[in-house]
Amino acid sequence: MAQTIEHVVRWWLTEPASTDSRDRFRATVSTIGELPGITQLRIGVPVSVTWNGPDQSWDLGFVVTFDSYDAVTRYMAHPAHQGIVDLARELASRVDVFYLDA
Repeated sequence: MAQTIEHVVRWWLTEPASTDSRDRFRATVSTIGELPGITQLRIGVPVSVTWNGPDQSWDLGFVVTFDSYDAVTRYMAHPAHQGIVDLARELASRVDVFYLDA
């Protein structure tokens, strides 16, 4: 049976108000949506909540659902992923990445 894995990424932009940075982020990240082994891609911004706890200091994020650990491994080596890494180096002051066994 395949193991579903969630890949969660948050970006803190160097220039958070830049429309160009936000547009480039969405355009670059959206390129991975059709890669083999990816079953879902969601791109978004923090949602303000009224209770204390969640870190809402980040600017943009995305969640990728993979159908297996092997799909994660293929994604990490894929040129589209490298494009995201390169863009993060250019636009982000911080990136936070984690995985969930879903």
